[in-house]
Amino acid sequence: MGHDVLGLDASPEGIRAAEAHLAASPLPLGSGRLTYRKSSAEELVREEQSFDAISVLEVIEHVNDPQAFLALLRSLTRPGGLIAVSTLNRTLRSLAVARSAQSISHVSCRSVRMTGRSSSNRTNCIRWDVLSVCG
Repeated sequence: MGHDVLGLDASPEGIRAAEAHLAASPLPLGSGRLTYRKSSAEELVREEQSFDAISVLEVIEHVNDPQAFLALLRSLTRPGGLIAVSTLNRTLRSLAVARSAQSISHVSCRSVRMTGRSSSNRTNCIRWDVLSVCG
């Protein structure tokens, strides 16, 4: 049984690329719905949307106020839900890995370890370990 997933991007080009990828590589039978939408997290808040899990990949480094953005994500997350945020480290090694990763065709995470759960309003670190990269 799959989960319904909403892919959100402010860029129409990003949405078109995601839709083209889905058309070329359809989800297996039994998967939940995958829909894409040109919008923003702020718009989802205005619509009173909420989610069990939110993943924000390579976005937070582009926002003006990361703490406010994390608070916005928290307001979109249902009680007991999870937020996963990733960004590159600002090191030469990370830049080199990111550039070489552009040629990777598939990333597989068999397992993810998370630390830093909190019931308070403080933002804690969550650590993700990619255990395998294939391609």
